[in-house]
Amino acid sequence: MTTESRGARRSVTVRLERRCVRIGTGEVLVYPGILLIRRIDGTPVARTWLPVGEDPSDADDEHLIRELHEALLWQSGWQADPPLIS
Repeated sequence: MTTESRGARRSVTVRLERRCVRIGTGEVLVYPGILLIRRIDGTPVARTWLPVGEDPSDADDEHLIRELHEALLWQSGWQADPPLIS
């Protein structure tokens, strides 16, 4: 998804991603999720990772819809810039 806005090209990438976390016992937990990457002229400016489980709740679904909606508004230039990635 890409939109020209205020002379800058804004895009949002949506992809599935797994995050791995090693706990104290050396065990590795894997969390599936959706990664939203906001870019201006190809440069990432913000990332949002949303965990998704095998049995998501209504609240999980609503959170995903809200984040996708905000990302699309941002891409269209209807929402202020997100904080820059440090």
